[in-house]
Amino acid sequence: MADGSAAAGAASPTDRLALSLLLAATTGYVLHAVLLVASGRHLYGDSSWFLIRIASEGVATSFVDDWVRHFHHARTLAFWITQGPAVAALHLGLRDLQSLSIVLGCTYVGLKVLSLMLCYWLLPSGEKLFFVFPALALFAGTINSDIYLVSETHLAVAIAWPLLIELRADRPGGPTRDAIVAGVILGSCLIHESFVAFASIMLFVLLWRRRVASRTVTGRTNALAVLLALSCAVNLLGILLPRDPVNKAGFAGGLLKILTDSLGSLGDAHAGPVASMLAVGVLLVVVFLPDRQLRPSVGATLWACCVLLALGPLIHFVVFVDRARFEDAITDRGFSGGAMQVLLMGAYLAVGALGREAFFRRAAAVVAVVGSLAIGQFAWQIFATHLWRDAVSSLRQRLASAPGLQNCPALDAATAAAHTRADKILCKWWVTPLSIVLSYREGVRSMMLSTDPFQAFDPGNPEGLPSLRYVGPRYERYVAALGDGRALGPSEKVLFGAGGRGYRMVREGFARPESWAAWTDGERARLEVCGLSARGKDASVRLLFHVVPFTPPGGAPPEASFSVEGQAGTWRFGPGEREAAREVMVPGAAVPSSGCVDLRFRIDNPRSPAALGLSKDPRRLGLAFVDLQRTDVASSEAVTGGHR
Repeated sequence: MADGSAAAGAASPTDRLALSLLLAATTGYVLHAVLLVASGRHLYGDSSWFLIRIASEGVATSFVDDWVRHFHHARTLAFWITQGPAVAALHLGLRDLQSLSIVLGCTYVGLKVLSLMLCYWLLPSGEKLFFVFPALALFAGTINSDIYLVSETHLAVAIAWPLLIELRADRPGGPTRDAIVAGVILGSCLIHESFVAFASIMLFVLLWRRRVASRTVTGRTNALAVLLALSCAVNLLGILLPRDPVNKAGFAGGLLKILTDSLGSLGDAHAGPVASMLAVGVLLVVVFLPDRQLRPSVGATLWACCVLLALGPLIHFVVFVDRARFEDAITDRGFSGGAMQVLLMGAYLAVGALGREAFFRRAAAVVAVVGSLAIGQFAWQIFATHLWRDAVSSLRQRLASAPGLQNCPALDAATAAAHTRADKILCKWWVTPLSIVLSYREGVRSMMLSTDPFQAFDPGNPEGLPSLRYVGPRYERYVAALGDGRALGPSEKVLFGAGGRGYRMVREGFARPESWAAWTDGERARLEVCGLSARGKDASVRLLFHVVPFTPPGGAPPEASFSVEGQAGTWRFGPGEREAAREVMVPGAAVPSSGCVDLRFRIDNPRSPAALGLSKDPRRLGLAFVDLQRTDVASSEAVTGGHR
């Protein structure tokens, strides 16, 4: 066959139809991408932290320290492809964090556009209509997790489709072309574990073509087959021995979550994936339905499906906007970057082998289905971008409202709808690095803290803040406000519940504050309290806490030992004791010149309500801290470490 890059006379009607689809698809996606990047939506999730790391370290992200032991789950090449342009721009002199963010976002979305164009170019003349399948790989696949653009699944899909098209084409390869193909296959070992499935399908294509044609195995086929088998093996090791089992479990459970959510409630349905599955089903019916069953009623049903695909996702978004969850995109990547791609690759090969004639004869209907789905997906994504902009605007207002470390408020009925939506979108661990990106140009004055178990860095420790050494640190106002936020004046009382200033004193070991208190989570917890310089060396500072021990039915309350500046003690609680006052005495002579003291707690036998069968709460609860009050006392009154 002629090379896809060669002009083979006048283009066929189906080729012209495919070209129209290419132009419409790339134009629509570019417009969507411009809005996405301009609003900073690409910074959702890990991306904001990766940007901070680039500005601090000057290299792409890496999670592998020992290649010999950890090569099997390395995605180093994926990180360098997606972050490399931003790293290069940084070293070429672009030292503005927001500008680097735009470069990063353009790379994420630009790789998808380049993949579409490459797929069209690689398809031979007369075969261009098969561009429908890589187009569906985007519009029925990865666009469903475009909110989570940082995922390497997007890159894996963008690479896999041109590679599959090239391996399926029945044409001789030159040394340069063969070297490029071999290099891409070898690189797939360091992209994403989904290449277990993708490389297996490609290996099947090579072996099937040889078997059907009854050709002698060539050196080229042998070499490519070995490389594909290597990619399968390495990526299979990454699945069997994952770096992050929790993350992999979430990826694998994506398809199941789509089904359970969508079958459980219309408002919780994942509109994009549901529309995608409908579109692929309709497309396969159009291609494989026998001519004798193509009645007028079938045509009417087809057009009704197209209208539903074009309007359904948008209508669902508008009606159920308050139930929209950006976090679905994280779990949906298992569907969009894995299951759907395997289905589409199988459909691509099946149509080419079994339904080719009907596929070309019904090209208009096929393109209508794909185009309708693309319209619906674009509409959903544009409204999602609008929702993101509102959430970011709300976050900016909060960051500007008060300096220092702030807490993402807990969701409750009294919270305004706009803030509720912002909390659902942003109140995860990534809100902390995102705070730096949003406020960098004016100088970082405040950061928002989520109490997810994972924190990329400790925002309460001035020495542990990301260096931003390539773009210049801007933390002066934040560090000053941080100390002020932890200061506890004489007779002052602070609350640990949502919105209370007590939680700003948390350094580690506490769960997200509830409306009334903040629970310790695990065996260790730490607070830092500042502004404690006593009136004299003979005076002491009394820190009076009100706490509630977690006492399950029939169980004993926990004990908590503490230490502070060389002082130590134990808090004990009686059976059934609820809110209790417990104090810590700090001698004035023990308070450092900075006025800040570290209170370290060790909780004896914290327990999880989930493990006890009381609820689904997985936190290992010990004590709920309700409030803290300071009182300066004369040394004669001090009783170190007791309880009253």
